[in-house]
Amino acid sequence: GYNYTDRPEYSRNSTTFSNTYTWQNQRTTQYSLALFNLSLINSQIKSTAFQEVLNELVRLGNYNLARSFEPSFVSSMIFSVTWNRNYGTFDRNAVFIRAQVEPGGTTLNFIDPDIITRQGLQYFKFLRFNLDFRQIRVLNSWATFAYRLNAGVAYSYGSDRSLPYEKYYFAGGSNSIRAWRPRRLGLGSVPPPISTDPVVGGDPVLDGLFNYRLEKPGEILFEGSMELRSKLFGFVGGAVFLDAGNVWLFSQQTQENPETGEREPVDGNSKFRLRSFYKELGVGTGFGLRFDFTFLVLRFDVGIKVYDPGRPVDDRFVLDKVKFFRPFATRLEDGTYTDFKEPVIYNIGIGYPF
Repeated sequence: GYNYTDRPEYSRNSTTFSNTYTWQNQRTTQYSLALFNLSLINSQIKSTAFQEVLNELVRLGNYNLARSFEPSFVSSMIFSVTWNRNYGTFDRNAVFIRAQVEPGGTTLNFIDPDIITRQGLQYFKFLRFNLDFRQIRVLNSWATFAYRLNAGVAYSYGSDRSLPYEKYYFAGGSNSIRAWRPRRLGLGSVPPPISTDPVVGGDPVLDGLFNYRLEKPGEILFEGSMELRSKLFGFVGGAVFLDAGNVWLFSQQTQENPETGEREPVDGNSKFRLRSFYKELGVGTGFGLRFDFTFLVLRFDVGIKVYDPGRPVDDRFVLDKVKFFRPFATRLEDGTYTDFKEPVIYNIGIGYPF
């Protein structure tokens, strides 16, 4: 297989060789084992801001993310179990459960890693686990209720503690937390950079108070969604939904103090803590339309922020700050801004979100 990704921050191409064996021992249960999954990855950074972030991380001694964008060799084994009862029919009660475990770097137990590094390639050793649970309940002939819980953990045990970029977890987007742009929610309660000019129009990355220009890769994911779906007329359906989730790291992010030269924790919390993670879930709600053309479903969703963990603790409820069109702020005499409004996020997708 060949995969090409073109984003505002970077482009990546990946050539993959895989051998997967799939079998079923009963109608509802399927097993899948990829004995080897090998990828050669090459990247090109296109965004100056993104390159500056990578350079700053390297300067602070954090090579993890930067190494993900060097020429790489990624190897892993993937085993998954899927239990499916009626999922995909949409006219009967249904349940879908998938558990997947992926140990990375397994082939390096059989070959000398120096063979990889002599070719100018990085390699990775990691463990990744994901659990996806979905259920659909038919309420009556015109309405269904669906919900989903999705959790994942990716841990690197290599010498540099880095992961391939594709193996990180992300939150936000049309199949995730729809009130945030794709891959822009997180980490934890760490706030994104403040927009330097939030009233500038025409730039889709300036969203009210925060600048969501850069993606937020995490090592731990937890998210959930609830959606009430209803037939409206003909091939058109509607939905109202509630999403919640976030991504975290195993450690607290740090930054260098320009005055002392010492590294200090960044504002907010990026480390997953069992006792407090629920306070850092980004919450969004919204509504949408589904156009069922039989051979595909075209989806349009409007995501609205309810609770933003990136804001100060006493200012995280933002539903009363929503503005459907151009977000704005009030410019003060000293050049700073106040009275920020939260924009809604418009999502277009193919198929149902879950």
